[in-house]
Amino acid sequence: SWKLCEKGSDRRLRDLPPLEVLELAHRMDSIVGFVTKVSYQRLLPPEHTCDTVKEAVAAGDLATMPGLLRDAIAAKEPIIVDCDPEGHLGQRIIHGMEVYELEQRCRPDVGLCGANEWPFRRGKDVGEL
Repeated sequence: SWKLCEKGSDRRLRDLPPLEVLELAHRMDSIVGFVTKVSYQRLLPPEHTCDTVKEAVAAGDLATMPGLLRDAIAAKEPIIVDCDPEGHLGQRIIHGMEVYELEQRCRPDVGLCGANEWPFRRGKDVGEL
């Protein structure tokens, strides 16, 4: 059997602020970029990447942002923006006006792709980049 979690009555990953999800994934030594993607909605590549939205985000220009990103910012719901068109490398998590930077430094040649290979930090806010 399975249970469908509901907003307001169940604690869901998507209801946690980005820093809590990032720290949880790190404590579990998980692939942090995967945990964020199962937690939050995404602005999908290859159409939308960090490069395609960075000018609008840096300027805080909501009018030129993709609708899904603009709506997520207005609703203060976290959204993932991948930094490469295939969605394998770094990410930006935008939560309201806050931006979190997540890098991918995995080394599959030596079997390293745990939490330490996914450093993250709070970046500059929307409109401050």
